[in-house]
Amino acid sequence: MKLVCKVLSIAFIWMSCVNISYAEFTIEDYFKFKGNVKKFDSYLSGLGRGVFWTNKVLELRGKKKLFCFPSNLRLDESIILSIIDQEIKNPKNPRGESSYPQDMSLELVTVMAFMYKFPCK
Repeated sequence: MKLVCKVLSIAFIWMSCVNISYAEFTIEDYFKFKGNVKKFDSYLSGLGRGVFWTNKVLELRGKKKLFCFPSNLRLDESIILSIIDQEIKNPKNPRGESSYPQDMSLELVTVMAFMYKFPCK
């Protein structure tokens, strides 16, 4: 029993000392890394694909889709990067704001970019 208490105490102390970092990309990061860091463009492409497939899962489950991607359009990296770029540089947000805050989540903007670019009619 003493050994268990020691192990749990050490684990608790270690876990409370560990620095847990939280990272998400922001609009500011977009302007810093876009086109300069190939891995960042790959991240954006993967992010866009994730948004696309999440939408497909909603459709398959009979839920309301977030957006309606045209069937005649092929989802590739250049399309994804263009959709995100257009939304950041010329927001179509419903509040009519001309830009997003620099600290806004790029992941959220990506979801909104697909929603505004391909609304369901």
